[in-house]
Amino acid sequence: MSQITLQDLKQSSITELDQYFSAASLDFIMSGQYRGVFIKRLDRLGARKPLYYVSFSFEFVPFGIDFDTNKWFFMNSKLQAGYFQLDVGPSRWRDTTAYRMHYEESEVPWFVKNKLYDEVKPLSSDLALGIGGVNRDEGGDHFYFALVRQ
Repeated sequence: MSQITLQDLKQSSITELDQYFSAASLDFIMSGQYRGVFIKRLDRLGARKPLYYVSFSFEFVPFGIDFDTNKWFFMNSKLQAGYFQLDVGPSRWRDTTAYRMHYEESEVPWFVKNKLYDEVKPLSSDLALGIGGVNRDEGGDHFYFALVRQ
């Protein structure tokens, strides 16, 4: 796979993003802090996936992930929350292997933590592509996001 840039991701169709995500290898270990960039929703107005409201704010609120502490951050990297356990395994939503983010041990409120699930694939040492969603199989994938190393 040739070097993909953040601009490439922003200009990609959902089909292209699916191809990038599925083709990316796990050659890079996810470590350090990354700034998140919302790329594209996987549903449409009038055809929202279940629990759409859980993921809606990522379109508007600055976010990132610290893979050293296994926590998300919002607005500022010092405001960390949403602890996750990271493992490697089959993607729930695409025919590939991915870094999977599980939130069962998280300190987030009980009514949120069992609803969260995400997957990430590194595209290079400084850029990753993720799918944000909810803890379900079919219909759990809500949006694509990029992670850019800080």
